[in-house]
Parts: sequence; C-alpha cells; structure tokens
Amino acid sequence: DSPWMAIHVAIVGALCGLLAIFFNRLVVGIGIYFAQEAQRLGRGRKLFLRRFAFSLLIGCCCGAFAVLLPQSQPCLPSSLQNAFHGSSGCILESWLQQLVSGSRYVEAGKVSREFRGGRDAALVMSYEPRAGLFAAQYNPTYCLAAIEMQKDCRVPGIEKYIDNSSSLKPTDFCCRFQDLASLARGEFFNVSDPPKSPMSMGENWPRGPCSGLTWDEKDKVALDHYSPGAAITLVP
Repeated sequence: DSPWMAIHVAIVGALCGLLAIFFNRLVVGIGIYFAQEAQRLGRGRKLFLRRFAFSLLIGCCCGAFAVLLPQSQPCLPSSLQNAFHGSSGCILESWLQQLVSGSRYVEAGKVSREFRGGRDAALVMSYEPRAGLFAAQYNPTYCLAAIEMQKDCRVPGIEKYIDNSSSLKPTDFCCRFQDLASLARGEFFNVSDPPKSPMSMGENWPRGPCSGLTWDEKDKVALDHYSPGAAITLVP
C-alpha cells in the first residue's frame, strides 16, 4: 500500500470530524433559537409566518443549488475513459461490464502490490480491458499487419516510450480493433490522446444542461454527454 494513504485518511478523518462538530453545533444553535422564539412569540400567526418564511428560504436555497451547480460544471463525454480515470475500482456493475471483457489469472509479480488485495498468492485475478479502453494495444503478432493495412492504426510517438536496449519495436503496438476483417473495413479505435470510447451510463443518469450525442471526428465515435454537477445533486 502507498505510505501516503495513512496521511490521506488521517487528513480526511480530521476534516470530516471538524465538519461534523460544526454541523452539530449549528443544528443545536438553530434548535435553541427556534425554541426561544416560540416561547417569546407564543402560538399564533406571527410564529407561523416566520416558520413558513424560513422553510421557503431553505427550499429556495436548495433549489438554486440544484440548478446552478449543474450549470457551473462543464459537460463531459460519457466515455469509458472518464468512468475509469481516477477510479478506486468501485465501479457500477453495469459500467464494469462495458470496461472489461472478462478476467484471468496472471503471475503476481506482474501486478503492482497495491492491487493484490494483501495476498501473497502466486497468481492473482486480473481484468481484461475491452477494446478501446486504452486505445493502443500490444500485439506483435497482428500489429505489423494491422499497420500495413491501416496507416492510421500506428501509435504516434510510441518510439519515445521504448528504451533503446529493449527488444520491443514500434510496430509491436497499434490501435485496438475487433479483428483484421473489421480493421480492413475501417472499423477500429483510433489512437488519440486521450482516447474516447462511448459508454452507456444508464437511463437514470442526469444529463442536466448537456446536449445529446455528438460526433468525435478524431476517434470516429458518437459520444453522449453528462453533467458532473447534475450527477452530484440529481442522481436518485
């Protein structure tokens, strides 16, 4: 595990504790104020109007927050990459099925320790990413033929990531495609930075002020969009 994880957890815990103290004191203070106000005014029209005005103010503030926050956030494409980026691995099942095509066991030494789940087994489970998630693929068997078939299938700038002493060649890497027949028809995932592959987020995911499908010329795909601000405030 990362040595910084304990520090991150401690900082988040301290901040959450301080916010909880502030929230509790605020709730207690408002409760005391309302009790004193009710005792001072007594039951009647004046107290009712004050309570009604306070409820109306809170409702307006909550409604304004739910409207303004989605408007203040830029719309993002609902892509596999956005769902995967920065994820801790806790992904909705319906999304995970679009991100990976299955799983397999690999040697533990090929997997970073922080992803092994604290076990020292010889083999650990690893997910197989779906075509397009990382745009490029490593396949010495097919990539050379794929690049000869489609020049746009080459990974631009891959040379700078290959060490001079390595046996790897730039033609060992290429774009993602279903099979060579699909590649010949021009059906492949262009290598772009960052890559974009469409993902269905589900019918209940709020779009907010964002538009619908748009065509991404670089990756040759149609992408839907969602609002991060609306996701915070409107997801059921």
